[in-house]
Amino acid sequence: MPSPDNAGGRPGPTAAAPRHRRALRVTVLVVLAAAVAAAGWWHLPRPPAAAPASPVLARGYRITADGQVRKISTNWAGYARRAGAPHTQASATWRLPAIACTGTNTNASFWAGLGGIKSRNVEQAGVQALCRSGHPVYAAWWQLFPGPAAPIAIGVHPGDVIAVAVANPAGTQVSIDLADLTTGQHAHITRRTPGARLTSAEIIAEQNGDMIGPLSRFGSVTFTAARIDNHPLSQAGAYTLDMVDSNGHPRAIPGPITGDGTFTVRTTPPGPAAHHNK
Repeated sequence: MPSPDNAGGRPGPTAAAPRHRRALRVTVLVVLAAAVAAAGWWHLPRPPAAAPASPVLARGYRITADGQVRKISTNWAGYARRAGAPHTQASATWRLPAIACTGTNTNASFWAGLGGIKSRNVEQAGVQALCRSGHPVYAAWWQLFPGPAAPIAIGVHPGDVIAVAVANPAGTQVSIDLADLTTGQHAHITRRTPGARLTSAEIIAEQNGDMIGPLSRFGSVTFTAARIDNHPLSQAGAYTLDMVDSNGHPRAIPGPITGDGTFTVRTTPPGPAAHHNK
């Protein structure tokens, strides 16, 4: 899924494999496809072939009514850290919110990841909440953007507690863990990342582009135990990202960090924004 200041999303392995390994991989993928079809993964939108490198505002901020200066993005809401790169770890826990569906296709994702700000590459994992033909669809995924997203064969449901950890300590291999703490299911993924640029780390609620529908109506999502570079978010020097529309009107806003790394992202009703500048 995409990012602010310069790219974002989900890549895969790049090294060529021997033919027998390719055949085995094809067999595994067929089995995986059958396993995740029931979770509704194939209802998830595919990114457009010519998607822009960065569908977010590159350098933007808004000034709130009480005088706060806050960074903005057209598709991310949450916390990010860029100073002091490379950043090698991001993790958080949250309860998957239920979404309200009408006749409009909508989308929202909740994830932790590395990169994307001042870089085209993002290493990330999370869960997605979509409305398709009036029905909610929930799924877990991982991605090494700009490569395609890949499903995680874990069924997730509203109310489930999700934990995600993404780490790339040497910059050459990413380790991704996603667990549904409610059901006890867990997935562990490792991939080589020879071209990784660990320019940032973030914990985000995302709307994945207007081409596949507006932001899902999730109300709010609370991230807990959020950490960047193995420091509690409150000590990590992270900054807020407010999600705004193309006119600068807020769509989803992260609240302050409390405790060792708890914050809530809330969707906002349509309305005029305070002063903003792009």
